[in-house]
Amino acid sequence: MESTNQQTNRSFIDRITDWAEQYYRFLFVLGMGLVIFLCFYRLSVHYVVSWDEARFGINAYEMLKSGNFIMNTFRYEPDYWNLKPPLSMWGTALSFLIFGYNKLGLRAFSAACYVVLTAVAARFVEKRFGKLQALLTILFLCANTACFSFHMIRSGDSDSLYLLFYTLSMLCMLMIRERPRMLYGAGFFFACAFLTKSWHAGTIVFVGFFFLLLTGEIKTLKGKRLLAFLASFLIPMGLWAILRFTQDGTEFFKEMIFYELLTSSQEAIENHQQEFLFYVKNYFVTTWRQYIYLAALLIGGAGLIGYRKRLKEEGRSYLAVGFFLWALMPILWFSIAATKLIWYSYATLIPILIGAGIVAGTAVRDRNISAGLRTAAFVGVLVLTGYFIAGNVQNIRAEYGNDFHDFFAEAN
Repeated sequence: MESTNQQTNRSFIDRITDWAEQYYRFLFVLGMGLVIFLCFYRLSVHYVVSWDEARFGINAYEMLKSGNFIMNTFRYEPDYWNLKPPLSMWGTALSFLIFGYNKLGLRAFSAACYVVLTAVAARFVEKRFGKLQALLTILFLCANTACFSFHMIRSGDSDSLYLLFYTLSMLCMLMIRERPRMLYGAGFFFACAFLTKSWHAGTIVFVGFFFLLLTGEIKTLKGKRLLAFLASFLIPMGLWAILRFTQDGTEFFKEMIFYELLTSSQEAIENHQQEFLFYVKNYFVTTWRQYIYLAALLIGGAGLIGYRKRLKEEGRSYLAVGFFLWALMPILWFSIAATKLIWYSYATLIPILIGAGIVAGTAVRDRNISAGLRTAAFVGVLVLTGYFIAGNVQNIRAEYGNDFHDFFAEAN
C-alpha cells in the first residue's frame, strides 16, 4: 500500500525520467541512430572542398596506388604542404576501399569517427553520472552545429579522427584516479592524436600536466609508472618517426618544425590572421547558429557552481578540474597562436557539450529542486537541443554539389 502511494505521489517529471532510464537501452539506440543520420545523411552530395579535403583525399588515393603508406605524396611526389602524419590518410584509404573512390568514400571515415566519439562519451557519462545524463549528452553532441557545418564530421580531412583521439585521451585522463592504468591510455591516445594532426595535439600535454598537478596525481609518476607512461606515447610516435626517416630523411621533420609549428604559431600563414578573441566570438557571440555553445557553457558553469559542494563531498572534484582544463586549453592555445582557423579549437566544444548534458540531467533528477523547475529545465533542454539539431538537418538538406566535378568524376 505504501509503495502504491509513493508511486502515485511521484511528480510528472520523475515519472518521465524514470521511464527514460527504464528504457535507456532503447533510447540510447534511438539517440545513436540520430547521430548516424546526422553524420551520413546526404554525405556524398556536397562538392569536394579544394583545400584540405581534396588534399587528404589525394594523399590517401596515392597511398593506395603506390603502396607506400608511410610518406604522403601529391602527384606522387613528397607532399610538404600537408605536413600531417598519416593516420587520418590511412582511415580515408580504408574508407575508399569500402565505399569506392567517391565523395562517400572520402568522408565516411570522418563521419564514423564522430559516431564512435558520441557513443564513447555517452558510455563514460552513463557509468559515472547516470543514464539520463548520458541521453542528454547525446542530444547536446547532436546539436554540435560548428562541427557538422565546417571542416570536420562531414568532411574528408583529419579533424574528426583527431578529435576522437583527443576525446579518448581526455576521458582516459579523467579515469586515472579510479583506474590508474588509464594513464597509459591517455598517453597512447595523445600519440594517436599527434600522428593524426601533428602539433595540434600539443594542447593535450598542457591539459594533462595541469590536471596531474592540480589533482595531486603527478606525485604518483615515479619509477616504473613514469617509464611506462613515457613509453605509452613515445614508442608509437618514435616508430612512425623512424619509418618516415627512411623515406626522405629529415626533410619532412624540418618542415613540420619550422613551418607547421614555429611559422604558423608566430605568423598568420596563408593570410589566416584574426584577433585574439576570434574563437570566443565565433563560438559564443557572433553567429546565432553557434549559440548552442553559449547555452551549454552557461549550463555547465551553473552546475559547476551549484554542485561544487556535492562533488567535493563525493571526492569527484577532479572531474570538474579535468573538464575545465579540457575546455580551456585548446581555445587558449590557438587564441595565442598567430594562425587562426575556426576548426583549430574544436576540441574545446566537446567538454562543454558533454558537461551541459551531465549538469542538465543531474539537475532534472535532483529532488532538492522543485518539480516545476525540473520540468521547465527538462523541456527547455529538449527544445534547445531540438532547435539546433533541426538546424543541422536543414543545413545538410541545403548542401549542394558541383556539376562539373560530378561529371568529371563519373567520366573517370
